[in-house]
Amino acid sequence: MHDITTTSVREPWEDAKFSFFAPFHLAPKRFWDVLNRYPKITVTSLVVIFAGGWIFREEFQPYWVMLWRYGIALILALLLGVGMWEIIKRLSTRSQTVGGAFALVCAVVAVVWGKDIVYDTSSFLRYETMKNDIMQRTTPLLSVHGKERLLPLQAVHTRARGRIDTAEIPSPPNYVRVGEKGNWTMAIEPKPWLRRLLAPITQVMSVPGVDSSPDFGQDTIPTHFTIGENLLFSRNTDTCVRRSFDFWRYFNYEPEQNAVFIPDESGKKMVQIVKLTKWSGWLFPWPEFGGVQVIEEGDTNVLDRVIHGCGYWVPPEEIASHKFLLGQNLVPYEVSRFRAASLRFQGGSNAFWDYLAPRWFSRQGDVVIADVPQDMNPLPYALFFQTSEGAPDKIYQYFCMETRDEQTHGLAASFWYPGDGIGPSYVVRHAQLGERLLGCTGVKGTVVADRPEFKGETSSVAEARPYIHRIADANGVMKERFLYMTTLIFYEQKKASEGGEIRFNTSGRLYLSLTDARREVVTWVDPEHPEAWDEQLHQALGKRWAERDSAPAK
Repeated sequence: MHDITTTSVREPWEDAKFSFFAPFHLAPKRFWDVLNRYPKITVTSLVVIFAGGWIFREEFQPYWVMLWRYGIALILALLLGVGMWEIIKRLSTRSQTVGGAFALVCAVVAVVWGKDIVYDTSSFLRYETMKNDIMQRTTPLLSVHGKERLLPLQAVHTRARGRIDTAEIPSPPNYVRVGEKGNWTMAIEPKPWLRRLLAPITQVMSVPGVDSSPDFGQDTIPTHFTIGENLLFSRNTDTCVRRSFDFWRYFNYEPEQNAVFIPDESGKKMVQIVKLTKWSGWLFPWPEFGGVQVIEEGDTNVLDRVIHGCGYWVPPEEIASHKFLLGQNLVPYEVSRFRAASLRFQGGSNAFWDYLAPRWFSRQGDVVIADVPQDMNPLPYALFFQTSEGAPDKIYQYFCMETRDEQTHGLAASFWYPGDGIGPSYVVRHAQLGERLLGCTGVKGTVVADRPEFKGETSSVAEARPYIHRIADANGVMKERFLYMTTLIFYEQKKASEGGEIRFNTSGRLYLSLTDARREVVTWVDPEHPEAWDEQLHQALGKRWAERDSAPAK
């Protein structure tokens, strides 16, 4: 017998050199080959894939937003890498080795610091576009008499949970405007999975911010929402809102996780407000206020929720035409925090020096948001302010800005962002004015030192929020006095059984202090009589204020 030798036929692509674009050239050909061989299976599979992708479009939407934020920068980096490879492969072996090492270093930098580089550049570009829209003041905005909230956010949430006597759970509190007052609102949502699937939200707590000992039974409003943050599937707020996005908003809008409950236009029913963030720009996008999604009370059906989502969209430019949205706390905190963080570029005289000013070799004007982790309520604080006495008041999101140096706790700047997104934001650069004020991270030590009996692991003070009133000194001179209001809290548990949460509450008798940011003098006030606080401060600090006001300027 004779041996028969067979020679295999090699495809051209098997002998071709590696090409970055080869998969893109081969993919269409292979798809058409499969379609010609199995047309029914291929078409059916495509229909099922596209139908499933559309029905569950909310699951993919965050990834499209992520692609919007980082995709173009990533594509440019890949194109740059491919271009470098096309150049290097024509060089000598030694040059290829050096080029490969350099490319590896660039890749490591991109992986480790790429996200920070994009954020830093976006923040710089945002500052350059908005710095002319920020109104710089030499005097701070004024707190509003009778609208200073007494309890920290986490204390309100802990108390609400302690009053729930059914299988339900309160949503995170939000400080909002209810009529002419400021209230904490929370939805009482079902907790067992079956009720999360079928039951509606029938109650919303609306707790007055000035109440030192809220009555959660009396402060409950009957509602009927079939959409909620803790509900399941198409009844979930996040899912339903993402499904409501049109084609363009699908790629660069995202809802804030914490929904807000406020009265509607009539004041007789509640509406659920979902804050929206819009990512603007292409190469280095930044977050902007994207309006709100308004979800009204009433029944909804599955088909409508799947097809259309829920609620209706109010763009930022139309907020002013909806009376129930004016003066509210609507801007996503991600948006206002991004703007506040961009103030670190304030130290230069032009765009070039603005970018270099906060770097490690200069630190000129470099400020950071002064969060206090133990408060469990990161800045901003939503509070009522007015630009001057007698001016209309509304909710602003306040930021305490300190220097980046962790060893210092001085107040470098104060930043106010309008809660409804209407009107200018304001900044007072205390450091540039030479005021030398105590920062909010340093207030805790000052207050606890004033009352040693409260010093320990089980107690502390929370949320050093500004209390700014025009108060006369001993000579009768009226000036804006910058103080911090803090509430004494007691830890219920350092770590909850269901996770790493720290819970704290206030005592039955509320301990409230006002700390002068200039003198660091602590005054303990009666939370039941806020109308007497300014007179009490006048008696306690009037002489010291007069000494400073009458001192010759240096």
